[in-house]
Amino acid sequence: MWVWHPGPGWVRSRPLGRFSLTTLTFLAVSMLSTAPAHPGVEAALAELNRRVEFKRVAISPDAQRLAWVEAAPTPAGPSGRLKIIRLADRSGGAPVRITAARDGADHEEDEPVFSPDGKRLAFLSDAEKTGQPQLYLADVASGAVRRLTQAAGHLERPRWSPDGKRLAVLYLEGAPDALGPLGPAVRETGVIGSVVREQRIALVSADGGSLSPVSPDDLFVYEYDWSPDGTAFAATGAHGSGDDNWWSAELFLIPVSGRVARVLHHPALQICEPTWSPDGTRVAFIEGLMSDFEVNGGDVLVVPAAGGKARNVTPGMRASAAQLSWTQQGGLLAVAVVGGDTAFLRVDPDRPGAPVSLWRGPEQLLARWHTSAAFSADGATVAMSRETGLQPPEVWVGPIGRWTQRSQANTTVRSPA
Repeated sequence: MWVWHPGPGWVRSRPLGRFSLTTLTFLAVSMLSTAPAHPGVEAALAELNRRVEFKRVAISPDAQRLAWVEAAPTPAGPSGRLKIIRLADRSGGAPVRITAARDGADHEEDEPVFSPDGKRLAFLSDAEKTGQPQLYLADVASGAVRRLTQAAGHLERPRWSPDGKRLAVLYLEGAPDALGPLGPAVRETGVIGSVVREQRIALVSADGGSLSPVSPDDLFVYEYDWSPDGTAFAATGAHGSGDDNWWSAELFLIPVSGRVARVLHHPALQICEPTWSPDGTRVAFIEGLMSDFEVNGGDVLVVPAAGGKARNVTPGMRASAAQLSWTQQGGLLAVAVVGGDTAFLRVDPDRPGAPVSLWRGPEQLLARWHTSAAFSADGATVAMSRETGLQPPEVWVGPIGRWTQRSQANTTVRSPA
């Protein structure tokens, strides 16, 4: 796409990624329009500052409830750090706020994840100490919140065990903030490279307690997924520093009972989205040429969990997969970028070939940082933020292509176009 850059003017840019379509449209109209009927830059920016940005969307396994994350409003527009979690019934009613805060202020609260029975919502919050996230549990029925961890380091990506008795989380012990390819890091002093902090998978009981790392102490884990029987993880990771090794990360199998990691796949390019099949026999993932962590794109590959050669099940696909989800029947659904559009594709893991397009549109769909959607346990219902160049984002939910709007956060925001 083409975007305006101070100095050289119009330049070629990479795909949108996480940038708001509404934001780019508003700014383009403001800078290019000279007709009196269009508002000026100040008016367009003021309108932008009124919008609600959705950072994340989650759906309960039975598809009856939603949780989403909004950027907290500030006088200068949506906050880049402070976030608000809201919980809503799919059927209707006003959403309620879920927070660990007791001071009435906004904090960094993010990554809501429903328990397998849908009765509890896990999330991260730094309400007790700015910059130090802890893992919390909210009772969905009452909204009561309790803290599970007392971590000293960065936490991210909480995931429930299949039986709902434990949670896993990525834990960077002793680090004041996220490291990895996109996280800020303290400048190294002394002997460079002498101190390497590894982000590890750690477990905590759903009743609370100490965090117990289970992945190797020399492996930086970027993404992971529980096996259906709760005995292992499929994870992307790399040995050494997490800052510069993501581009050569490998796919590992890590038993919950031990700290030994077995390599499942040595990729030729970058990999992401490790996703375990419902029967536990296979792991699907995306492999392709990716510029950065969480800028997902590539083909869909499947590898036996017991070991063996990975197989590309979308050879020659004229699309770029960004997210994967298995169905209960053993098929794969992919959220993908096709040309300038977003699409839902059905992928057959047993018969390599062209995926079947289920829906395609000129929209930005987000449930996480990148192009994505939140899937119910059976894959029949999805939820995400939908946005176009002229329509600000709102949360929608329903079967693929037959969604209904659930949020009403930006109904008064209008494009100046």
